[in-house]
Amino acid sequence: MIPMNIALRPSEEIKKIIQSQDNYHFVINAIVEEVKEKNLDPIRTVSFQENNYSDGSNAFQFSPFESEQIMITIIQDESAKGWELEYDCCKCSDYIRSYCPFPLPLNCPKCGESVDFSDPFFNYEFYHEVYIEGIILKDVRKILEGA
Repeated sequence: MIPMNIALRPSEEIKKIIQSQDNYHFVINAIVEEVKEKNLDPIRTVSFQENNYSDGSNAFQFSPFESEQIMITIIQDESAKGWELEYDCCKCSDYIRSYCPFPLPLNCPKCGESVDFSDPFFNYEFYHEVYIEGIILKDVRKILEGA
């Protein structure tokens, strides 16, 4: 299987959402310190790994509004054209598949309930792969190159 790169170029709005998280600078500084102390690739640091998943000690705490904005941006990004996204209906538990970009709202074909994109934990790992990782690594590299 060929690894798939699912990173997208973040808009300024997405960068602002991610870089405005309360612990953003703490995470960046912790990664930089680990890289300097242990001579590691930034993605191999514990601090970076603890930011990869929603219950990690360094995870960002997106608000429901921020989470929804991130998902809508992904859904509407032409660079994501053809990506299949999957959701479970919160009302009837039906399985919903759609290909990016798609019109919003996305409604369940069985019961008509609109899909809720505001859960900040449900899609965190996906957000990390698509946007967060690239933004973090770019800022870490800027600091390391300036050191």
